[in-house]
Amino acid sequence: MSVVATSANGLAKKQFGKINDDLPAWSILTDMVPFEEMAKTGQLFEELITVSRSHGVTFARSTRQTDYSLNAARSWVSQPAQATSSEIVMTERIAYGILAAAEAKGQKAYESAIKLSLKSIATSSRFYQEYGYLYGGSGVATGSNAGLGISATAGASATTAQNYTITQASWASGIWAQMKNAEVDCWDPTLVTKRNGTSPFIVTGITHSTRIVTMTCATAADADAVAVGDIFVPRGSRSGSGTGVAENCDGLDSILTNTGTLFALDAATYDVWAGNIKTASSAPATILTLHGAMNLGVGRGLAGEFTWLVNNFVFQDLVDDTTALRRFTEDTKTSVTQGTMSLDFYGANNGVMRIISHPMVKCGDAMGIQAKGFKRGGDTELVRGLPGTPGEDFFYQVDGKAAVEIRNFSSTFIMPTAPSHCVKLYNIAPRSAP
Repeated sequence: MSVVATSANGLAKKQFGKINDDLPAWSILTDMVPFEEMAKTGQLFEELITVSRSHGVTFARSTRQTDYSLNAARSWVSQPAQATSSEIVMTERIAYGILAAAEAKGQKAYESAIKLSLKSIATSSRFYQEYGYLYGGSGVATGSNAGLGISATAGASATTAQNYTITQASWASGIWAQMKNAEVDCWDPTLVTKRNGTSPFIVTGITHSTRIVTMTCATAADADAVAVGDIFVPRGSRSGSGTGVAENCDGLDSILTNTGTLFALDAATYDVWAGNIKTASSAPATILTLHGAMNLGVGRGLAGEFTWLVNNFVFQDLVDDTTALRRFTEDTKTSVTQGTMSLDFYGANNGVMRIISHPMVKCGDAMGIQAKGFKRGGDTELVRGLPGTPGEDFFYQVDGKAAVEIRNFSSTFIMPTAPSHCVKLYNIAPRSAP
């Protein structure tokens, strides 16, 4: 029996739904802010944001109990924030021979081969989605840590395969561990000029203990063009000739450090649209550091549960500090609940300050948000193929190739409703980080 696309579709349909809906362990932000069907964009999604409250106030003490005049009304002001979704298409191929060999070994082997391919493409899509929610967009402002990582070394060996050391502040093991064999581009520190030509860099090795990423490029000139401070990004996540344009969505890093126009609102004009940023001054993060940074948001209206997303090395420092204190009791407002992934404290936000370990957050960063203060929507959450197309096929014949192809698709965004309640702590130097 020859293997064609339709012979695999039945099994794919049985397995795909569950696999595609499962969230990997590192899809923490994706899980915190559920996709909202009402936030489907069409052309764009629009949300009214209150940028100024009512101020038509009159005070009277010396003239009380008289018919004094009232000051004119100064009404509350709202402006529309507008989001457009970013599309991600993930593609994978399976050779006829692989399907035929699996089929010859029996039903279980055939199901296993298909399931592995389905799981791989789904988890890869979720990875790039989570990366975008964290570090997508055009963040180049003070405190920003855009991209996959920043090079601490320059290309200099005149070979197509070179090692680049990533700065500690921009290093995230949870990002690079998933980038083996991935294609990346290199951009200058302003994210305006792309260093490599039409061919991408290929990640061929990662040494986590020294933050060294080994890459190959089509030409030695492209490899040598990398300069200290340059930013590596997933291939095609920025485009343009001479001026870089973000092709993935604006993530937390871009949102929290924004000082200009984002989602059609100008943070320089509307204070509520500007986040809070604070430097850790190249020191380890402490509970006191996080409390102090969170208070920047409290002073601007933050109340209720607040969540910090921190790198796993930063989280280890915090766990070590709380263990050393040994003075916490469960019946006081200074109680702490220690677990493998989170720490809970009570603070000035009149609620729990939760700290969550996220290996895809960079060593130098801590990003504090209220999940309820964000919208995640778009045209569609992760689905197979292209929505709206006829038929039920999952596998597609590859023209001119002895293979079938799998595709999935998402079109989403993540947008804040009150960036002034969010905080970015940057320039952290974890004690235990490589």
